[in-house]
Amino acid sequence: MMFFTQGGFLFAAGLMVILLVEKLIQPSLHQEIAALAGLALAVVGALISLWGYLGISLFKILLYVLEPKNPDE
Repeated sequence: MMFFTQGGFLFAAGLMVILLVEKLIQPSLHQEIAALAGLALAVVGALISLWGYLGISLFKILLYVLEPKNPDE
């Protein structure tokens, strides 16, 4: 669950960087490099979040599969 949350915050930070760069920096090569850094941050955050979500899903599936069965029912 920790990876999912941290990845989500990192993704949001990357998007915030992209939006702030668009408003605060004049169009130039510096703006493009800063936007690229924000995009890289967002991509890394999305991948970390995806990894965390898949881990949560796998854990729930394993709990369901490995749940002890009661033979009386």
